[in-house]
Amino acid sequence: MSIETSTIACPICSSATTFLFRPLYTPRQPQWARRVAHVPGDQRNAEAYFHCDNCGYVYRPEGLETVAVVSAAEPEGSAAEKADAAICPVAPAGTISTPELEAGFRRRGEQRELPPYPQRYDWVAAHAAKGRFLDVGCEYGYLGAALRDRGFDAIGIDPGADAANIGCQRLGIPIEIGLYTADAFPPESFDTVAAEGVAYYFRPSLRAFLDIAKGHLRPGGVVYMQLPGVTGTGDAFFQNFVRCLVPYEAVDSVFAHAGWEIVAKTDEWFQNGSYGIIARPSDKVLNTPAKADRQRILGDLICSDYGLLRNRGPVPGWARAIQLLLHGLAPGGALPGYFARGLNRLWPAKAG
Repeated sequence: MSIETSTIACPICSSATTFLFRPLYTPRQPQWARRVAHVPGDQRNAEAYFHCDNCGYVYRPEGLETVAVVSAAEPEGSAAEKADAAICPVAPAGTISTPELEAGFRRRGEQRELPPYPQRYDWVAAHAAKGRFLDVGCEYGYLGAALRDRGFDAIGIDPGADAANIGCQRLGIPIEIGLYTADAFPPESFDTVAAEGVAYYFRPSLRAFLDIAKGHLRPGGVVYMQLPGVTGTGDAFFQNFVRCLVPYEAVDSVFAHAGWEIVAKTDEWFQNGSYGIIARPSDKVLNTPAKADRQRILGDLICSDYGLLRNRGPVPGWARAIQLLLHGLAPGGALPGYFARGLNRLWPAKAG
């Protein structure tokens, strides 16, 4: 049975999902010119996107043999990596500061001082649960520092020891070096668990992360997440190897099926088609299917894959329709590629 006709269980609601789209082009390249060869065993080709008509979730499974929910307690990485975890290490063995890391630290700090980041932090502070705050995938720790300045007791966790050590020493945010797993912290350790800009990569699934976070939350606790939508993803989308997408109109449905209630959501201070949500565990059961438009989602994925209208916000409906038609006539071929390239040249990108 081919990937196009096979079904696989949704990791959110366990309903049967269907093949939606397989990326054809390599990231950070003129995508009309360089395509990934369709050869047996090619990992990118195996990681096609599937769509759940029940809850609205769009995702790339870890493997075509995987079904339903993979245990949230099954961490990525070795036992040695977890054993080496330490909070706020002082120049641990193997941790170095390089010009690239220093430049990255400065660049990220300058970026987060510009609008709309302060507005985003104010929004998070207004809706998150005050108290102990965990930033998952914190890198240098800038989010934790911003929330600490707004009254939270913030710490971070990140597998990258070098960047975390620099941020820990410069920003004063305790950072644990390691992967975020069920046993990374004791139960009910935090009032808010944050995943800003890392939900794109969650393995094995968004549901697995939510189950881990639920175990670490105190009563009344919430998660704050920056989620990847679909519209307006542009060329930043595929270059990040995004594993899951949650259409903005389907986010309440997706989280309700996972056992969570959306407390607040906004796309006002988020870029590249992403948006922010605050959610808390819920006992409510949602039986109403999401009202997500599969054809529109497919059109946006195809436009993103060809690098169409990058840095220009949402893809106009007429351009999406033409790209969808051309892609259907020649998937991965020159015809849809030249259309995207020509349109991008005629329509200058926005500054920044």
